[in-house]
Amino acid sequence: MAEENNVSGKTREMSRAAVESNRNIRNEVRDIVVGTLVERHLDTDNVKRVIDAVLEGAMEGAPEGEKDLLEALKETVDGLDEGLAKAAEASKLAIEEASSRVDEFSENDIKRALNDLKDLEGLFTEAVADFAKAGKATTKGALNDLVTHTGRTGTATGKSVADALGALQGPLSLTEHLRLSDIEKATRAGVATIASIASGILDGIADSMRHEKKPEAESEGEADDKE
Repeated sequence: MAEENNVSGKTREMSRAAVESNRNIRNEVRDIVVGTLVERHLDTDNVKRVIDAVLEGAMEGAPEGEKDLLEALKETVDGLDEGLAKAAEASKLAIEEASSRVDEFSENDIKRALNDLKDLEGLFTEAVADFAKAGKATTKGALNDLVTHTGRTGTATGKSVADALGALQGPLSLTEHLRLSDIEKATRAGVATIASIASGILDGIADSMRHEKKPEAESEGEADDKE
């Protein structure tokens, strides 16, 4: 529990600092989400903690002006959305791997991991809605606007989850041939292992993102030199 609180506290502080800096909030928050989930199992409980910590930090660091507040929270929510979309990609790849390792994972393990993937968008939208209800008057209005907008336009997380579920239809048909006796030994331990695999895959995605950012940073440095 102490370790979980430390992780949440660190995530909240990074989110607060990102919003206070008011520079590339969306990308910073996305990287915070991905980076934190890489350090933990990519499961429902940890995803919920990360979402809550990011939103709490953003509210602590958000500016007071209504226009600036709305923009900062919108950038935060968009960053969360993009980070969770990356998590959905990693979960999909982990489930594919698990479905090919029938001696290690039961049908029930894979189904539970699949349910966690399906729940990802709901965790995101419900967390934003809950914070909207609990927030101060100015924050509540801004977040309610974002909830309404998200409901109309959909989320990157939802699209990523839908794409993942579509791609998994073939591989998951293999579960029909798994031994029924495997269901008896299915525990959350199997799902935790799949979540651990997903975190490792997400680390690879994060590494690619870091390499993509390097040319951008170098270009900014060259522009500064010219000035």
